[in-house]
Amino acid sequence: MLSQEEKLKIKNSSILLSFIVALFAILVLLILLPRGIHNKRVVETVNVVLEQNDPGRYTIGKRVFLKSTLEESTYVFKANDSINPGDNYVILTRIIGLNGPVPVVFVGNSRELKFCGIAGIKDTQQSAFTYGLSEYVMNFWIDKLKTVLEKEAK
Repeated sequence: MLSQEEKLKIKNSSILLSFIVALFAILVLLILLPRGIHNKRVVETVNVVLEQNDPGRYTIGKRVFLKSTLEESTYVFKANDSINPGDNYVILTRIIGLNGPVPVVFVGNSRELKFCGIAGIKDTQQSAFTYGLSEYVMNFWIDKLKTVLEKEAK
């Protein structure tokens, strides 16, 4: 039989353990819950650009995770194109222009990729040059993203 002192130690230990488990569960929820909300908002933002560019043409599918350093600043989604079916993607990436980083949306595949607009602004159809993205910078990123799609987004 356990003495009164041993029972008190067990009770205190179980209270401490319960507190630690509850704290751990709260931390896990605080990390995982915003992730889903963030992805949903990214899809909504990209969808606004697509709808302003070509209403009803594209439907965004599942996210494709890249195995490259671009993963940190680039979101790639499968896309259904009502005009050109096949392996199509919607890409939201951060490009550094003359005015700083700009969130740019591209759509297409590894053979053809086109600029759709700038995410997060009301008139997404303004030219990339308006936001400090030269033709050279845009062509560089289009070529880079085509290469990434060709190698990794399968």
